[in-house]
Amino acid sequence: MTPLRMEGGEVLVYVSPKYDKGGATATIAPTGGDPKILLKHPVGVSSIENSFFSAGYAYGNGTLVVAA
Repeated sequence: MTPLRMEGGEVLVYVSPKYDKGGATATIAPTGGDPKILLKHPVGVSSIENSFFSAGYAYGNGTLVVAA
């Protein structure tokens, strides 16, 4: 997981994709616990997400943008 910023008292994180699962955008309480998924990315884009080198992330209005 990559922390992005604080979002309403919780930490907004980017969850990296796995071989058989797409990535996700989630929030986690600062004290820990299970992440709450806000946006689940499709499996079909996981290879694209993994191909970025030194990616930058921007989240707003329910949309995540990943760019090199």
